[in-house]
Amino acid sequence: MHILTRIFNKVLHYINLFIGKIYDILQQKNIIGQFPFKIVSNFGNVIRIEHPYPANFNISDKDLFNEWKRYDTFSHDLYSVQNVRVTHEGIVLKKYFTFIKALPHPIFRNQFGVLYNLYTYIFYKKVNTKAKKYVLLYDHWSKNNYFHWTVDSLCRLYLFKHHLNFEYTLLLPENCPSYILNTLEKFDVENIEFIPLKSFLQIEDLYVMNYAAWSGQQHPDVIKKLRNHLMSQTIHDKMAIKMRIYVSRGKQKSRRIINEAEVITLLQKYKFSIVYFEELNFDQQISMMQQTEYLITSHGANMTNILFLPDHAKILELLNNEKPNFCFWSLASCLGLNYNYKLCGIEKSNHIHVDIKELERTLIPLLS
Repeated sequence: MHILTRIFNKVLHYINLFIGKIYDILQQKNIIGQFPFKIVSNFGNVIRIEHPYPANFNISDKDLFNEWKRYDTFSHDLYSVQNVRVTHEGIVLKKYFTFIKALPHPIFRNQFGVLYNLYTYIFYKKVNTKAKKYVLLYDHWSKNNYFHWTVDSLCRLYLFKHHLNFEYTLLLPENCPSYILNTLEKFDVENIEFIPLKSFLQIEDLYVMNYAAWSGQQHPDVIKKLRNHLMSQTIHDKMAIKMRIYVSRGKQKSRRIINEAEVITLLQKYKFSIVYFEELNFDQQISMMQQTEYLITSHGANMTNILFLPDHAKILELLNNEKPNFCFWSLASCLGLNYNYKLCGIEKSNHIHVDIKELERTLIPLLS
């Protein structure tokens, strides 16, 4: 049954892809229309970003960084759309069109295209709205991912809150993670409406804040302002403690370190403390990061908290060597942090294996 499900999902994916490309061609030729929207506010210029290479950059890895090294940010546009459906996944639909600008990347226009639209018409429950003006700042990634919520959605909320002022209701998915509500406490959001699972809201007046940059990339000015805002709203210990922290993903299901026991033994030799962010609330995580001088962890949402490190901190990220994702290098670069990396062999289920001798060779100059 599992194999049949995988085959069905694969076939559905290619059907979605085919239909999406047909729609693209028809729209380019003006045979069918576009999703109607208005830009009701525009502020902020497009900035060309070029990050410096990591502190321990190896020239042989240059090609791995090409995708992340340089990019353009976006202007800060507030979109207005009328008479639309918004699903639990944060997808904005109208008739048979998807509002692409509400997606973290246009590649998802096929995944949430015509077939998804039709599926929601048939199987999703319509929920009556309670307010007049709604704001959407989450998407299918950020609704349950700490990194995407913090870096993508909160940046958009910051821009919205600091440049616009009208009464609105913020949309969130039902049963969203508690950290989403914890972070919203820092922004004094008064009105929230939750979209139930497998449901949609028919909304007359919806506002969508544009992304500051593509998901995985960052706008340096915006990310710094978000950091300062969150820090200013958090009571944290200002004692000048210089901690060495290893953040473990041992309690996560994905991207764990197979030989983590060996890694921990080595790091304890160099006076590192072992931390599980799952055991700390949001304010405690911020406070700990503010006291951290050296941070080591494997790639994952836990690295989002480098946002709260002091300026002098040094970072070592452990990544798989087949297709490393350097979004946290981009984030560290925007913050002016000393970022280092270590490529590791990948095991089954995307877990990694760390070469302990190589790790120690990377660690020694980091600590000097």
